[in-house]
Amino acid sequence: MKAETTCSERDAMILGMSRPTPQVAGRRQAPEPAEDAEDVLSEPLMDVQEVAAFLSVSKSMVYKLAEQEALPAVRIGRLIRFRKCDVAEFVQRNVS
Repeated sequence: MKAETTCSERDAMILGMSRPTPQVAGRRQAPEPAEDAEDVLSEPLMDVQEVAAFLSVSKSMVYKLAEQEALPAVRIGRLIRFRKCDVAEFVQRNVS
């Protein structure tokens, strides 16, 4: 009788009731998509060199800011790109 009242993992997935997978130590989960692809593509993307020139900092500083998530970035495979509006917001937040 117990087997009838308990959903199997496969049945739960079919019904859209999948359980969240536990976080594995040392492994990052994929981030939830925060925006539609159309929002990201609504303006040209800047590369690291362009952002570094715009902010008058080194490329390594831009990479550090992106890694710390202080400066939002868009990853395309191994490439990293930035939206102009995100860079402008970063400057506005950090003006003292």
